[in-house]
Amino acid sequence: MKAVCKLVRRADVRLVTLTGAGGIGKTRLALQVAADLLDEMEHGVFFCGLAAVRDPALVITSIAQVLGVKENSSPSLIETLQHYLYERQMLLVLDNFEQVLAAGQRVSELLRPRPAQGNGNEPGLAADVWRARVPGAAADFARPPTPAALGGAIAVTSVALFADRARAVKSDFTLTAENAPAVAEICARLDGLPLAIELAAARCKVFSPQTMLARLTGVAGSSFLRMLTDGARDLPARHQTLRGAMDWSYNLLDVGEKSCSRGLAVFGGGCTAEATEAICNTARICQCR
Repeated sequence: MKAVCKLVRRADVRLVTLTGAGGIGKTRLALQVAADLLDEMEHGVFFCGLAAVRDPALVITSIAQVLGVKENSSPSLIETLQHYLYERQMLLVLDNFEQVLAAGQRVSELLRPRPAQGNGNEPGLAADVWRARVPGAAADFARPPTPAALGGAIAVTSVALFADRARAVKSDFTLTAENAPAVAEICARLDGLPLAIELAAARCKVFSPQTMLARLTGVAGSSFLRMLTDGARDLPARHQTLRGAMDWSYNLLDVGEKSCSRGLAVFGGGCTAEATEAICNTARICQCR
């Protein structure tokens, strides 16, 4: 949050793009950053949800509706928005942009200065746009904490998240010397993905952390995805199950990208750039055949 807030505050940064796996917490992070910066934005903070938008041509219209900007015959809507935004200090959050990436060029036009005021000294668009990758919580530890370190386990972000969500379904859930190693191991094996951790914690009303870990690492591990379901009903369908989140991201890929993705599944712990190129080149050849 501190890093993204620092970027947004910079005068030379017009756009910050949050990237990361589905369920990593991009929307929550953006909303919290927006809340933290609310008092600093003279003309307010606005949220434009694009989850229901599939036509990139409707993105600009959606932004205009959120801002209350009406379309006129002249100038164009994009020009009207450009002038409107240029005169204001505000923060606009665009959520779920991944399925309308084709609208990126149109959105970037909103960042440009008004033609009447633009000159050769204006910073280029590339310098105005920054990308921030949202990490998982697994970086909190390289391996599950030892029993001697369990006293501080609750300070680990992912473990704290698991415990908090577990108490939401089982009020008497507590971290103990017996279950904390299993909780930490589950969080590590789920790559610190908040959505996966929340879905796993919800199963504490039926299974102990030790039982869940056994299912994750044992013969039944291949069916562990079936356990990561029953997300909150007020969440989008893609966030109610881990498979739903994975399907959402996978279905956004084109045919070639899907083929490469399937090929890269042979690597269990990462791979080199050369191996990636070899796999993806082979996938493209098979696709052509």
